[in-house]
Amino acid sequence: MSSQLNLLCREYSGFVNALKKQAEKFTEINPDIKIEIKTIEEYERLNEEMIKSSLTSNYDIFLCLTDIVPQLLKNRSLVPLNKYIKEDPPEDWPNTYDKALLRIQTDKDGYIYGFPYHDGPVMFYYRKDLFEEKKNKEEFKRKYGKALKPPKTWSEFLNIAQFFTKREEGFYGAVVGAKPDGHNNIYDFMINLWTRGGSFFDDKMKPIFNSKEGVEALQFYSDLIRKYRVVPEESVKFSAIDAGEFYYKEGKASMTWNWTHVAAMAEIPKYSSIVGKTGYSLIPKGDLKGQHISLSVYWILGITSGSKNKDEAYKFLRFVTKHEMDKITAYEGNIATRLSVWREPEILKRWPFYSMIEKIHKNVGNLPPIPEYPEINKVLNEAIEEVVIEGKDVKETLDKAREEVYKIMERAGYYG
Repeated sequence: MSSQLNLLCREYSGFVNALKKQAEKFTEINPDIKIEIKTIEEYERLNEEMIKSSLTSNYDIFLCLTDIVPQLLKNRSLVPLNKYIKEDPPEDWPNTYDKALLRIQTDKDGYIYGFPYHDGPVMFYYRKDLFEEKKNKEEFKRKYGKALKPPKTWSEFLNIAQFFTKREEGFYGAVVGAKPDGHNNIYDFMINLWTRGGSFFDDKMKPIFNSKEGVEALQFYSDLIRKYRVVPEESVKFSAIDAGEFYYKEGKASMTWNWTHVAAMAEIPKYSSIVGKTGYSLIPKGDLKGQHISLSVYWILGITSGSKNKDEAYKFLRFVTKHEMDKITAYEGNIATRLSVWREPEILKRWPFYSMIEKIHKNVGNLPPIPEYPEINKVLNEAIEEVVIEGKDVKETLDKAREEVYKIMERAGYYG
């Protein structure tokens, strides 16, 4: 008897192209199982659909971002995979993945609710061809009195961005994805907060992101767009994907920080105009304190609680975890998740940035792994939009957002 698995994911060519190829290979050896891939482009709509439909039989598999996983677990929306893993574990289990890629979808009792499919983390990129050009090095030295090299601090980043920006030529020192979609704009704020030594919550789970470090972080981010204009005006409409394409497809920015898929796409000739011209470095940090810290957010494949085809769904998940399938994920411009693929000479030669992933994962921050985070995310999204797009005062806006987040946490019983 044949069956159909409905898989829901974000509308992104890297995901769709890889999943289609993997589904074709799966059905070659499982002809009685058909895979139907359904997509939603907008991140918030995707999350809403997953929350709404997880207990129904509309979908069997979600490719979901870890932002939403705590809420899905609270709602019992995903199936624990432990019994399946015991009977038919992924290749190389339990050493298939870096532990950082199992943390968010594993609960306190050790139940695992999904396998990693597409990894971050956020990395810093720069046009090494421009940084190494003799004329640029000499001019930068004369203007700033120091060598032109990848920035270690945000002040150095700004100097370099100003140096390279030539708006009349359509070239910018950097590009960011500041679209108020509750996605990359939030991540950019968090990275700027952490790298300056700030925190989102204190040790009692009370919000403190309106601290001096938080104000400095959001002010700096806004100033890149509104004051210094070292990023394209379209940045306020750019998603992470758009910002990445501006960097590697258009080739019109000297620096960016973005998901690791940018490093992959930048080395694929059919997508990139700057093949072989990207260098990789640590995220800049605050001038007085802080650290080079990145953000770990990743996508997992999980089985919905409402699925009527759970065994078949696990068979597909197990198939996709294979080494060769993870390589398909990589070659379609996504980021592989298996340690064996990260370390494979063929992959390292094709994409040198894979040599940095394990190192970066040793110092990463995570978004608050609590069920209330999606509600908190909406508050942050509105606050960042008010500052970056509407030009409202940073301190007043963050203070207001802090009070709203406090009330969310209070209602949830964190301060009982």
